[in-house]
Amino acid sequence: MNSTQHKLDEIFFWCNVVMECRKHQEACPTQNRERAALLRSIEALQTTISLNMESLMIGDSKGQA
Repeated sequence: MNSTQHKLDEIFFWCNVVMECRKHQEACPTQNRERAALLRSIEALQTTISLNMESLMIGDSKGQA
């Protein structure tokens, strides 16, 4: 498996995790402290996804995959 495909698979996986977390959070309201922790975790996952996308685009623009 090449590096680009691996990164895309990882991004897809984490996008699914973020979506499931959001669905769970909306379906099962939690206490404020737990909600804040969950939202921080979701934001961290979104940052990771963004960084992976940037890395992938930079690699592609340099002809690396």
